Amino acid sequence: MTPVSPYYDADFISQTMDAGKHRDFIGGVWEELGALQFETLKAQGLKPAHKFLDIGCGCLRGGVHFVPYLDAGHYYGCDINEQLLEVGYKEELSEQDRGKLPRDHLKTIGDFDFSVFETRFDYALALSVFTHLPFNHIRICLERLAAQMNPGGVFLATCFLVDEDQPTYLPHAHPVGGVVTQGAEDPYHYYLSDFEACTRKTPWTVTHVSDFDHPRSQALLRFSLDGTA
Repeated sequence: MTPVSPYYDADFISQTMDAGKHRDFIGGVWEELGALQFETLKAQGLKPAHKFLDIGCGCLRGGVHFVPYLDAGHYYGCDINEQLLEVGYKEELSEQDRGKLPRDHLKTIGDFDFSVFETRFDYALALSVFTHLPFNHIRICLERLAAQMNPGGVFLATCFLVDEDQPTYLPHAHPVGGVVTQGAEDPYHYYLSDFEACTRKTPWTVTHVSDFDHPRSQALLRFSLDGTA
């Protein structure tokens, strides 16, 4: 049986939040991954004036870096867990940062319907989201996000990749971080060619960003609406 992600266990989430362990709930490595995603987005062209969507933002591990950097009101985040959004907003952001981030810029979304934001984005990020999703969910995310992006928009997403000659049904132990991924269970792995095939039905062009040093072997993909790498 495919294991159910704790993200869907309301009781477990509530107990974790009550214990003040929201950072651990999203996988820990708080400082390292928060800084990594922020520096990566800047290197990929994110500027303060851009409107930015943080998909699966959780309790704002990245948001604590992005909110001070971006112009006021330009950070948006979504997650399937309202409790994570609430604890992140109240406990992880400074009063000054909350002044730059309207609370209604954080939405609880479970179906990738980004139209609830009623704005368009220049950049978007999904860190450690595709790693937990079957491929049709990823396809829906790409389709719906494309409609919500400005021309020339860029979307960065992490995933677990395996070599093209490895059968996907075999488990794969990644060299850094000790993660073992599966073809049909969370955490999932994919071929790069899976994403290349998927984007042929969308406006996106996808490339693999090779200079990305994730502490648990996740790869970084760049999806672009202007057709450039």
